[in-house]
Amino acid sequence: MKYTYQIGSFRFAIEMPNELKIPVNFTLFKKKCVPSFTYHLSVAEEFPSPAGTCIVQRDDLQVYVHDDLEERYVGIAANRQVYGCYREMDQYNADIVVIRKKANDLVYDTVFASLLALERHMEKDGLLLHCAYLCDYDGRAILFSAPSETGKSTQASLWEKYRFGSHQVNGDKAYLQRVNGIWIARGWPVCGSSEICHNEDTPIRTIVMLSQDTHNHCERMSPATAFQAVFPQITINRWNKTALNSSMDLLEQLISQVPFFHLGCTISEEAVDCLEETMEANDA
Repeated sequence: MKYTYQIGSFRFAIEMPNELKIPVNFTLFKKKCVPSFTYHLSVAEEFPSPAGTCIVQRDDLQVYVHDDLEERYVGIAANRQVYGCYREMDQYNADIVVIRKKANDLVYDTVFASLLALERHMEKDGLLLHCAYLCDYDGRAILFSAPSETGKSTQASLWEKYRFGSHQVNGDKAYLQRVNGIWIARGWPVCGSSEICHNEDTPIRTIVMLSQDTHNHCERMSPATAFQAVFPQITINRWNKTALNSSMDLLEQLISQVPFFHLGCTISEEAVDCLEETMEANDA
């Protein structure tokens, strides 16, 4: 079977046997369109032998390059077990081979998305941010970003509770693009453990870098401080110098055009009040 999808401005097709199942979150991004790239999925008992030069060697990922094309062996760091191979055939097609005993695991969005190397195809046009993506009552996006376990989804949930009309779009990631001069947050088909995933585009009001504290305080971040805080939360293929430079340029544009705040916070309505008051003072 073959389906077409669009995530951000990336239009692609997936061809795969009926025995494989697409994660539910990916079905939100189905769209009739002319794809610029096609993934050909198959199931096998073993992988093809690597080709090219190895440039990344991790427990969960090995990357080889040859003639500007990439080949990836994707696994799970916890058990060092490779479950899929992504091999670019040319600039328009990639073959993906999944080990048969792991084929049923593709229903999990993180497992499936890792096989598609989405960030490789999309990083020149936008930034993938680790964040809780909230649409506020004015229809603008507030993106809460921080290292894992800091409380991103918790703060977004407080806005849903105390500010009528606010709702979470994604509990783990957002894809950021500049469209007609305006930075917008776009839906992403992976939401981690939050199980909150919608396909929505929202103009970005602000990006909030969080930290836990015993009292609530919020302040505008300088460009240098914002860059230092947000850079680790951007998904970038750091081994690809061209992609890294492109992402750095986009991030500098984002910081110069979108306000960044630091919110030291508790789990309370007061945290919502504190951020809202600071944002409104900045808007004035």
